[in-house]
Amino acid sequence: MKKISVIFLTMAVALSMLAGCGKGGDQASGQASEAADSASAEKVDPMQVKTIGEALALRTEGDQFQSSYSETTYVMVLDVDGVFYRYIADLPADVSEALWNLEWDDEHDAKEKELLDPLEIKSAENLTEKMPSQEEIDSWVGKKGQELFDAGWSYSYYDLESMTVGMDYGDFAYDVQFEYDGEQLVNDDDFDFFAAFSDLTVSSVTITGVGNGATNIEEGE
Repeated sequence: MKKISVIFLTMAVALSMLAGCGKGGDQASGQASEAADSASAEKVDPMQVKTIGEALALRTEGDQFQSSYSETTYVMVLDVDGVFYRYIADLPADVSEALWNLEWDDEHDAKEKELLDPLEIKSAENLTEKMPSQEEIDSWVGKKGQELFDAGWSYSYYDLESMTVGMDYGDFAYDVQFEYDGEQLVNDDDFDFFAAFSDLTVSSVTITGVGNGATNIEEGE
């Protein structure tokens, strides 16, 4: 009988420990779920931010960012989790003057941020939704360089070995590759980009991100 009692007692202790583990597991699971819900609730909608500072807080270091300003307008584009957003704010006269008068020293960025953070956003736009479709991009393949120039494409760099040109069109940037089977072009003092590429045919177009046009400020803004 003593042996049987010991066995029953051991089983009871084991069951008690298992029940305790299950309860602890439920508590941990519940806490993890609450933390996930809290993180989700705290996630900010980039389209709903009110100030430039709130928008800049969404930025991840290393992701694409660009901005520009005139005497009356500030424009910036942020990459937030792989989506490009454009924000526009009015520049009060005193802030505009202070920005133009900033010294380019070690404190420049901090002082600029201090001036820009309070600005109220007057418009927010999801630029990724405006990206052209692959079909639209491919429609440029087979065209001559001159056709791109006439349509408003501008270039930022070129590689004469691969015959690839970095170009901007509208709000976006592209790598445009041209067909060429002649002698290697040389980028010397006499090299004329437009003359060299105007008669060449586009062989491929790849979108690479947001271009300079995304932060261009129209005259009067």
